[in-house]
Amino acid sequence: GVCHAFATEMPHIRFVCPTAPVSPVTLNGGMPMTSWYDIKGLDDRSLESCDGIEESKLIVETLLEREAAHVGHHRCVLAGFSQGGAMALYVGLQSTSKLAGIVSMSAYL
Repeated sequence: GVCHAFATEMPHIRFVCPTAPVSPVTLNGGMPMTSWYDIKGLDDRSLESCDGIEESKLIVETLLEREAAHVGHHRCVLAGFSQGGAMALYVGLQSTSKLAGIVSMSAYL
């Protein structure tokens, strides 16, 4: 995927591109799918509670810390697509460590 392509071009940087766990998503009739948090609808996204986002934040932070233990935060890029991109922004912008970057593709804040 994209993270592999980035890593090939920049081998000195660790690209952290986690895959979400499988959980039911209300918008899709409760069907289990990879999802960082529940989405109830597409209108008024800013008013959604994003149930599960704090638990997901802990998962992403744990993965980031594991990678940073090998190369340092300054050589880690947190990346994601769609909800993963939203999580990259959510976690990366709140990080107390200086990251090499955040890549958020087809996402929202």
